[in-house]
Parts: sequence; C-alpha cells; structure tokens
Amino acid sequence: LFAEPGLFQPLVQALGFEIGDYIMAADRTSHADQHFDTVRAMGFPDSLCDRTIVQLAMLKSQHMPPPALVISHNNACEAIKLGANALGRLSGAHIYPVDVPVNAEEHPEEVLAYVTAQLQGLIEFVEDRFPGHKFDEDRFEEMLEADRVGTQCSKEVYEARKAVPCPVEGRDAFRELRLPSWYSNPELAVEYFQAWRDETVERAEKGIGGIKEEKLRFLWTVSGPFYFDPFPLLNRQGVAVPYFHYGMGGRMWGVLYPNFGDETLLGRKLSPLEDMARFVMYNSWAGLGTRWLTDTLRVARDLKVDGIVNFVQVGCTAISGLNTMLAEASERELGIPTINIEGRMLDASFFDQTEFETRMGVFIDNCLARKGQAR
Repeated sequence: LFAEPGLFQPLVQALGFEIGDYIMAADRTSHADQHFDTVRAMGFPDSLCDRTIVQLAMLKSQHMPPPALVISHNNACEAIKLGANALGRLSGAHIYPVDVPVNAEEHPEEVLAYVTAQLQGLIEFVEDRFPGHKFDEDRFEEMLEADRVGTQCSKEVYEARKAVPCPVEGRDAFRELRLPSWYSNPELAVEYFQAWRDETVERAEKGIGGIKEEKLRFLWTVSGPFYFDPFPLLNRQGVAVPYFHYGMGGRMWGVLYPNFGDETLLGRKLSPLEDMARFVMYNSWAGLGTRWLTDTLRVARDLKVDGIVNFVQVGCTAISGLNTMLAEASERELGIPTINIEGRMLDASFFDQTEFETRMGVFIDNCLARKGQAR
C-alpha cells in the first residue's frame, strides 16, 4: 500500500507503507500541459502552486498509484495541506491531519510534546484501520539513523559549497533532495549520500569548479527552473549558483536547524518519536515571514553570494508578499541586490525565455559593476 507521508517518511516506512512521492513526481512530469487541462476539467483552480494541483491530475490520469493513507499537515503551506486533502478524497484514502504550530522557536518543548502526541495518535490510527500494519520500532530507528547520516552528508556538502570556485555546477544545485527514508531501499540511498559527499568535498579541496571561471555567485530561492534553462547564460557570464533555498532546504540540507540525534536544542536526548516530531517543527515556509527572511539571509551570508534570484512562484501562498521584504533586507543587511523573477513551476506558457535572459543580463551587469569587474 502507498501513503502520502507528509514529511513523516521514517514513521510511514515503519508502519509498513511504500512512500508515494506525489508532489515530487508532479515536479518531474513530462505531461504538464495535459495535466493542467485535466485539473481544469476536474473543477480545481489552476492558479495555485503547480505541484499541488498537477499531482491531482496525475492521480486522475492513473499516472500515479492511489494512496491508501494520506497524512496532511500545515508544515509548509496551505496549498500543500489542501492538495493532500484533495488527494485523499479523490483516492478514497484514510486521511490523518497533523497540526504543527508556527511558534516552535518561542515554545519548543510545548510544540514538541503537541506534535509528538499526534504522531503517537497516527500509529494508533493506522493499527486500527489497516489490519496487519503494526509499528516496527526497530525499523523506525533504522530509518531515523539513515536520515541522520543523509543530513550529515548534506551538511558537509553545504560547507564544501563555500569554496571558491564552487564545486557544484548550477543545475546540480537544484537536485531537490529526498532523504534516505523516502526510498524503498534506504540503505542504498545512504551509500549514494556518502559518495555524493565524498566527491563534492574532494572537488572543493582540489579547487575544481562547476563552471569555467567564477566571477559571481547567486543564491536562487523558492522554486527551481523546471521548464526553462538559465544555465547557458549564467555559465557563459561566469555566474555560479551554489545553493537553491526552498522551504525545506534548511532541513534537507542539514544546515539551519538541529537534525536527527542532536541534543543541543533542548539540552536533552529525544525519544525517536520526539526526534521525528522535531524534524517537522522547523521549516522556512511554515512559520512567520521573518523565519523565511532570516533563513535566506543566513544562507546568502554563509555562501558569500553577490546577488539573490528570488523566483516569485505564482500561487505560492508561503512567500506571497515576501519578495519586496527580501529585496530590502538583502540590500540593507548584506549589501547585495535581489532580482524578483515571476513565473510558474510547470506552466511553460507563463514564461518568456528571451525576456528572462534580458532581465538577467542587466542584473548580472549590475552585480559585476558592484564587484568592480567587467563582463
């Protein structure tokens, strides 16, 4: 049976389900135009974040298996939560909602206890409604350990990205990670993470860059360029893109918040279920706008970028209105400019490649001038 895990992949694996990677699958569809037509025919609005509505069309068109269990949550944005609910209703799945408060920084112990109790309730919910599905605590701890190794490898890769030249080529910065527990073979995924870390660290140590000559480095935010290719232009102009910062980026890359096994946040060792709860307590898009701004500026400062490309994703409720605040904050606190590029993730008809390249060319010239370099 497949489940939409709602970021609780280790727990879902330990309850005997296969991971249904519905939103991530939507990101990678080659039939986006067809799916938008299906979304409209189903009566859903097509103005929300593309990935949250395209997954519904993919289910309707039998491009994905129906889930038997959907875990909805408010840990990223309203569109993801509502998309999960719709996914459950369309498939006739059991739906289990998890509420993650936005004030985790102010009241970590209270929020941790609240979320942990809901995860215990999820175990009871599954065991009651799915005969033969029993919580395997040993498997759960194995999954948490696999993800701990994955996030530790990601953190070491993050440190390697600080090297000049950056060892990561721009388009590789957009490989949005799935942690080991998201895979049907987590053990093999751990080996991949370790090999990825070793190769990236070695490239950084040897001074091997992702582009021929690095003149600038940009931080890219919110959404990746799924349907257009900015990299020929960026590479040609000597612009490295060491990092893509999205809502869960700080968690998946293991850099902004404590990860599995960490004892510093609350000053004590957490139980496995508490460790799972803490993982979903912090997300750049699941708190107040200041969390997103603070996280983005921290990454920009860490990686010493010369500019920020803020992809203003149409239908993204999580960052709606924050583009102006980010541009002002990056200029004020870091002295670097921001370009706001409005677009869709999967709807190619919304975007004009020539217009993008013209605007990006002007932005690159501005950043080069600030840095005192000629094109």
